[in-house]
Amino acid sequence: MNGSGVKPPVWVRPSALDASVAPAGAAKPLGAFAAAVAALALVGLALFAAVRWSGIVFDGFALFSDGIVR
Repeated sequence: MNGSGVKPPVWVRPSALDASVAPAGAAKPLGAFAAAVAALALVGLALFAAVRWSGIVFDGFALFSDGIVR
């Protein structure tokens, strides 16, 4: 490090979780989380659209009482 063989204190050393130390091209944790949230939102939107346009009406527990879901 500084030539004396003494390691700097822990608070000076770069952390593995520090985004600035991540190698080039590595996925940032926040970016991966945002991508997962976006993917889940798209899946949810697709499911909502499919159910909405299929004619099935969500009315509380009507799906269970009508026998659609057993």
